[in-house]
Amino acid sequence: MQEVIKNSTAQINEIRSRVQSALQMQWAKAETEGRRVLNQLGAELDAEDNSLNAVVQRIRAKNPDIRTFGRNLDVATYDLRGSLNWNANMMAAYARLKAGERLETDVLPRLQKAREDLEGRVKALVAKARKAD
Repeated sequence: MQEVIKNSTAQINEIRSRVQSALQMQWAKAETEGRRVLNQLGAELDAEDNSLNAVVQRIRAKNPDIRTFGRNLDVATYDLRGSLNWNANMMAAYARLKAGERLETDVLPRLQKAREDLEGRVKALVAKARKAD
């Protein structure tokens, strides 16, 4: 039983590390895209003065009113929104697929075996009880 727990723990740790590395790659990509969006809005993040005040002033200068800002924000994030939505859907589908596979290959056979063991013990106890009567 302890060996089964160790194997399960090792499998869970392996899956966790794979998911973590995939999320780190996505985070790096999101950071890059965020910088691109801010630059399209006029933030000029490669400029000498990167203080929050300076970045906000540059964004305000490029987007004088809320309508212009909204339009520029929509244009700057269009591709990003589509790719983030796609990636999130694909990661969720992959996770569901892997969870379903694990359920069928690992969990259900264990539950079936435990049920059969329990039924066998109950039958033995019932038979023993009937003999005692």
